[in-house]
Amino acid sequence: DLWELARLVKGAGGDTIDFRSDESWKGVDDLIDGILIRRDPHPNTRGGLEILGLEGESRVGGILDRVAAGAICGLIVCGWDAEALGERGARALAAADWSMFVGPRGSQLLNQVDLALPTCVHVERDGTFTNHAGRVQRFWPNVTPHEASRPEWQVLSAITAALGGGDAPGSAERSFAGLAAGIRAFAGLSYATVGDQGAWLKGWEKPHVPPVGLHPHPGVRAPIIT
Repeated sequence: DLWELARLVKGAGGDTIDFRSDESWKGVDDLIDGILIRRDPHPNTRGGLEILGLEGESRVGGILDRVAAGAICGLIVCGWDAEALGERGARALAAADWSMFVGPRGSQLLNQVDLALPTCVHVERDGTFTNHAGRVQRFWPNVTPHEASRPEWQVLSAITAALGGGDAPGSAERSFAGLAAGIRAFAGLSYATVGDQGAWLKGWEKPHVPPVGLHPHPGVRAPIIT
C-alpha cells in the first residue's frame, strides 16, 4: 500500500509522505515484555521506514502546516481520524484545494474531504508486512471484502494510472514486484521467495534466530525450553 501511495504522490506532483502521526514508531526496537512485544504496536513500521526512506523526526506536522499555508495544494489521508490530525489537520483540510480519505473504517473526516474511497481491512486481502527485525512476511485473506471496498494498493494504483502513471498492477503480487524493483531494501524479493516463512530485507539478514526460552531478558534470547 505504501509503495502505491508513494507512486501516486509522485504522479500527482508531490514528494512528501509520512505515516508517523505519533511517537510510537520510535519504540520499534524497544521490548516491553522481554520476549516479543514492542512499544510500537504497528506491524509494518520497519517496512514503512524503508519504503518511504524516512529518517529523523516525523514530518506529519510540517506537511499539515505546509498545506494550511498553501505550499501544498492537496492532502491524502490514509486511515487516520480527525483526532489523529488534530488542530493542524483541521486547518490543513480547510485550506487544501482538494483532499482525499482512503481507509476501511468510518471517520469524521468523511464529511470534510472531497473524495472518500473505502478499502479492505487486512483480513479481506493479501499482502506483506515487514516486522521490527526486517523480516518480510505475507498475509492472506480470510473473508471476502465488504461491499464495494477494495485493497488500498488497488485503489491508489488505479488513480495513478488515471493520472498517466502507467498501467495499474493486476494483483498484490505484481504490486510487490514493483516495490522490489523500486526499493533497494526489497530487491530480489517476490511472493515466491517470501513464501509462508518470510524473507529478510537487504541489510537485515540473520543466519539464525534461536527460539525464546524460559527466562527472557530485554534484548537477549534465552535458551530453548526443554
